[in-house]
Amino acid sequence: MLILARLYFLLFLVTSVSFAADISFSPFLHMEAAAFQDDTNAFTQDQILSFIPGNQLEFSSTYFSFFSKLAYRFDSFDAKRDSWFWGENTLSVQDADGDIVLTGGLQRLQLGTLDIFQSADFINDSLSDTYTQDINRQGYPMLSLKFFTESSKFSFFYLPYFYRPYYPANSARMGFGLEFDQQLLVGSDGTYYKSGSTFTQYGLKLDHSTEHMDLSLSYFHLADRSLTFSYVDENFLLTRYFFESDLFLAAVEGNIAETIIKANVLFKSYAPMSLLTNDQNVGTITQSGPRDHTIASIGLETKWNLISGHDTSWLLEHQRILGTGNDITDRYSVFGNDISWGIRHQFNDTMNKQILMVHIIDLAHTEEQIFQCDYRQNLNDQFKFSLGGRLIQAKSRTDESLGFDNLNGLTIVEDADTIYTTLSFVY
Repeated sequence: MLILARLYFLLFLVTSVSFAADISFSPFLHMEAAAFQDDTNAFTQDQILSFIPGNQLEFSSTYFSFFSKLAYRFDSFDAKRDSWFWGENTLSVQDADGDIVLTGGLQRLQLGTLDIFQSADFINDSLSDTYTQDINRQGYPMLSLKFFTESSKFSFFYLPYFYRPYYPANSARMGFGLEFDQQLLVGSDGTYYKSGSTFTQYGLKLDHSTEHMDLSLSYFHLADRSLTFSYVDENFLLTRYFFESDLFLAAVEGNIAETIIKANVLFKSYAPMSLLTNDQNVGTITQSGPRDHTIASIGLETKWNLISGHDTSWLLEHQRILGTGNDITDRYSVFGNDISWGIRHQFNDTMNKQILMVHIIDLAHTEEQIFQCDYRQNLNDQFKFSLGGRLIQAKSRTDESLGFDNLNGLTIVEDADTIYTTLSFVY
């Protein structure tokens, strides 16, 4: 916080003595409340009532720009949810034409194109225990250099540190319901790294746009924080492992008439390794490690003219993991062979009312399904309101151990049906 305050002060000095610039402060306050189906577990919290004050600072000039969003969450029922949230906090330098931009700080990268299945967005943390869209994704420390042309953009990314991803506390309903004793990155040479360690990561990204299509090709060498193996090791420590990986992503979005076609193909490659771990359940020691695999997803979005003056879109998406056995697909993603369909209805009124309904079905285990309905609108120029609910249908646990079946797929959140509401004020 002291470093951030000094940086704010430095920006004011620069703008006062060097050149004219635009500076804006936007304080905000979010409130979110949720109630879950009672899971009869005294260690978990079935209610949420959080207040999230924060501030957004923006500064821009011909050659420099700065953006910062910082918030803190207080929860009235569960103190373990109290935490800082850093969104995108960046300082950028650019040439006069804006064709070359150098940016450092906590950045957020939108890599995939799909709305529901977002496995291609593997860099920034998605916060599963918040319903406030404004803070649902954390920034990650990196340095980026971008070159712009009329129809293309080339980007280089350097990520100097490894940080473990955000995961809810053991009291949260949208989590394992337990806490890890340690969380480690396993390098390709077998070296272990703790969160906050220096660990060189980098990436390249090419974006190209035409009249009817946007194409993106990416390569990243980094700690794959989206894939985790969780075990009780030989010292009886519950350990969560992450792995060094090479990731190749092709993402496309195109328009044909009133239909939008979206597709992502993500290939992940890992160095051969085998960990002596507890795999299936406590007491059974096995050798295991990550496998190379591909996550392929495709989506369609088309408009329906149901009500005059309104916009209604029909959403259809499918995601499939290739290269792993069906018995362990859930380890690599919750959505290993799933289809989703939904409807987004926009009223196109002054209050910006919108309804989104989504249904996700696991094609390999049809008893696993998610139903969600979300309604949002503006109350006035400064207040926004939302109300929604989510039902989760999942396989029943096979036993009460910490085994494979209980830590993958939707099984761990099978009772986490919820209703929620949010109220946001932006000054």
